[in-house]
Amino acid sequence: MSPAPLTARCPHSAKPPVRLRVELPSDISVPDALLPSDGEFRRGAPRRCRHAADRSNIWHLTFQCRRAARGRVTLERVERRLLRETAYESIRDAVVKGDLAPGAVVNSAEIADRLGLSRAPVRDALTRLAGEGLVETKPQSYTRVTEVQPDEVRDAAAVVRAMHELAASLTVPHLKPADLTAMRDANFRFKKAGRKGDIDAAMAADDDLHGVLVRASGNRALAATIERYTPLIRRLERLQFAQNQARRSAERHDDLIAACVAGDVPEATRLTSLIWRSLEERSA
Repeated sequence: MSPAPLTARCPHSAKPPVRLRVELPSDISVPDALLPSDGEFRRGAPRRCRHAADRSNIWHLTFQCRRAARGRVTLERVERRLLRETAYESIRDAVVKGDLAPGAVVNSAEIADRLGLSRAPVRDALTRLAGEGLVETKPQSYTRVTEVQPDEVRDAAAVVRAMHELAASLTVPHLKPADLTAMRDANFRFKKAGRKGDIDAAMAADDDLHGVLVRASGNRALAATIERYTPLIRRLERLQFAQNQARRSAERHDDLIAACVAGDVPEATRLTSLIWRSLEERSA
């Protein structure tokens, strides 16, 4: 899917630059996702462009903006960020799942074509992934997926463990019934996936379970650190995935949930440490 180009003024009109021309793929309507949600704008009724040769999906959106100049910049940045994030998440997930295997050469043009994006957000995503240790780049030569390095996984696991311990210590006294229900549901899905040997479902359920405590902490730096380093750990976990390990993890999840229900901060923190420390040991 190609990006939706946004311009400060309609190219067919002499109106002041408070009207934006948005060209969308044919299967997408006016996208709320492209519109800021910070209350800076008030969207008028969208109408189709009367001047374009192909009027099927060309829209004029009018915004009432208290600070028009800032508004135009904000809107454009939201769109570019979404494209970068789309590319980043897609490539990261392919590396973690092994669809892009260790040592595989990454062709930015091919990936851009597969994702329906331009090369710019793909290049941005690869630069970010290189900084996170998932790909390596030699200028004017190659970009390839890194090999799994146990020492780097061990270091990442230590950081992630510390962040999850902090999340447990911050949130256990304040968890709501809905949070505990979400943790139980996630562990039920984790057990089911473990019995089936479904690695993708097991990893997703595990992320959901621990994500309850991370989200409840409200600590953005904590969450960003976990998101930054967890993909390195998941690569090794997938290579070493075994049903007996999944059963042991599910049992520890049960114990963690029980500690959360009891409001036992020290025990919840200890169990969280035990769960994540096992990853450090496996990478040794």
